[in-house]
Amino acid sequence: MDSFVCSQKTPNGLETVSTACINHATECLPHEQSIFVESVSLEKFEAECWPKLHQVVSTLLQAELNSQTNSNKVSFQDMYSCVYQCICSRHTERLHYNLMELVSLHLQNISDKLLPGTTLQSNCFYITGCLEVVRKYGRALHEIVPIFTYLNRVYITPILHSNLEDQLLNLFKMHIIDKHAERLVGAMKNARKISFSVEPSVMAELAQALYSMKPNLRVSEADFFSHYIAQAKSSTKPMSLEEDIEATRKMQLDLQRDPNFSFTCSQKRSKEDTEIEDEECSSSLLSSLLMGSS
Repeated sequence: MDSFVCSQKTPNGLETVSTACINHATECLPHEQSIFVESVSLEKFEAECWPKLHQVVSTLLQAELNSQTNSNKVSFQDMYSCVYQCICSRHTERLHYNLMELVSLHLQNISDKLLPGTTLQSNCFYITGCLEVVRKYGRALHEIVPIFTYLNRVYITPILHSNLEDQLLNLFKMHIIDKHAERLVGAMKNARKISFSVEPSVMAELAQALYSMKPNLRVSEADFFSHYIAQAKSSTKPMSLEEDIEATRKMQLDLQRDPNFSFTCSQKRSKEDTEIEDEECSSSLLSSLLMGSS
């Protein structure tokens, strides 16, 4: 494999990936060291490689939940090799940018089509439609992320200090959850007034997803979430929160007095740790997104 220069700015402001990053990723995937990589020009990347990846990602994003044919038509090996070839030809940043743009445009289009109704029936369609979006995106992520594993190892993790999974989840939160959460909760409240207007399992699954991805609603909509999540109401009361903090501090003191327990700074829990944050760990978000999507 050709040796690449260290990171430098390109005319469009994107940063080229360094030799060290490529070597690190290659070490992680030793079987790829023997693969001959044909150089891909920018023209070929834009005319052949990216359109191929674009089609596959679009297919996975739009695949119906009950359809197995779309994913079966996708060759993971071919797509992974395509990504690998693009990266080795120094199109890493363009590849990442194109992927983020494609997913963002898809989510914007989906968001525009999710319209809350003025009647019970239209609200029910809105609720079930939102859950379908959550499930479909979760399933798509489950298949898209592995295709871009090499991009994640070479560029997103070492240079952007993030990971592809988090980035794609943040796009979903920005374009879908942040825009629809409050209206969706309102629609679900109205649906609750008539028993079984929406399947209870649908309501519960959607409530759990919202609870994970929109933490600020845990306080303002604590009563609503308490119907589906046992600890939702009690965990957001100020008095209960203070009691939880005090109980945790007492437990820490007791543990420190225990000679058989090694207490480190990483095990401390401060008051700030108990406050509701807008950022959630990716594992919690992904768990919510993937519910029922497999």
